[in-house]
Amino acid sequence: MQKWLSPTSLSAGGILAAFVVFGAILYATDALVFTGTDPSAKVVSASLALIAAFLAAVVTLVGVLLKHTIDHHAETRLLTESQRNQLMAREAEDRLKLEAAIRAVQLLGTAAGAPTLPVQRAGALMTLSNLGQHSLAVGLTAELLDRHEIDARAASHVLDRALRTDDSSLQATAVYILTSQSDKFLTPTGFELPTAIMRLPAEQLPHVRRWLPDIVAGILLARPITEWQRQFPTCPNGLLAILGLAWQHETDEVAKRDLAVIIREVVPLFPMTFFGRLSIFSGEINILQVHAAVKSERPATDTVVHLVNRIREWGTRK
Repeated sequence: MQKWLSPTSLSAGGILAAFVVFGAILYATDALVFTGTDPSAKVVSASLALIAAFLAAVVTLVGVLLKHTIDHHAETRLLTESQRNQLMAREAEDRLKLEAAIRAVQLLGTAAGAPTLPVQRAGALMTLSNLGQHSLAVGLTAELLDRHEIDARAASHVLDRALRTDDSSLQATAVYILTSQSDKFLTPTGFELPTAIMRLPAEQLPHVRRWLPDIVAGILLARPITEWQRQFPTCPNGLLAILGLAWQHETDEVAKRDLAVIIREVVPLFPMTFFGRLSIFSGEINILQVHAAVKSERPATDTVVHLVNRIREWGTRK
C-alpha cells in the first residue's frame, strides 16, 4: 500500500486528475468547437497547445516513473544479492570456525586416546576461546582441571575470556570453577587468576564483585599458611590489594562489609610482609589504613561467616 502512495505516484495522480478536470472544462465550454470565426480559431489553437503541453508533461512523467521503477528494482536486486552474499560469507565463516574448533578439540588427545602435550592442550583451548566457542572452551577447561591436565595460566586465560562475554550464565560458570577449584590456580611462583578478577572495581562484572571474597580466600586457603609465609611471602600482597581496592570502591553496604571482614582476618596473618601500600596493575591501596578502618566490622552474610571461620582455622595451622 505504501508503495502506491509514494510522492511520485501522488504527483502522477494529481496531474491525471487535473487533466480530467481540464478536459471536462474544455468540453463544457465548447473550447474545442471551431465555428469558423477568428476568435474561435484562436481559442481552439490555444486549447490544443495546452493539451499538447499537458501530454508532453504526461509523457515526461511516465518516463520519470518508469526510470524510478527500474532504479527501484535494480536497488532491490542489488540489496538482495548483497544480503545473500553476506549470508553466504557468514555461513562460510561459521563453517571454517567449526572446522577449526573440531581440529582444536582433536589436539586435546591423540588418535589412541592418550593425552597430548600440555602446550597442545593449552593452545587448543585458547584457539577455541579466540574462535568464540567460549562454552565449549570453559567446559573442556573444567574437565581438564579435574584431571590435572591443564596449567593454571591456560585455564585463567580461558576463564578470563569467558568473564568478558555478555553471557551471564557463562560468567557464573567461570566464577564457579574459580571458587570450587581454587587449588588448581596455584603455581610454582604463587598463583594465577584471570585479569578480569584484577581489574579496577568499577570495571568488574557483577558476578566477579559478588564472589570476589570467595575467589581470593579460596586461593589463600588452597595453600598452607606456612608455605605462603616461607616460600611466597609477597604473593598475599596482590590478593589483599584486590580486596582492598574492591572495598574502597564498593557502594553496596553488604558487599563492602563482606570484603572488610576478610581483610580484617587476613592482614594480621602476614605481619612481616605488609608495608602499608600495596599495588597491582589495576590500582594502589594502603592496606594498613583499610585494615584500621574495618577492625570493627562484622560479617554481613552467612557465606562470609563460614569463610571467616575457615580462615581462622587455617591461620592456626602450622
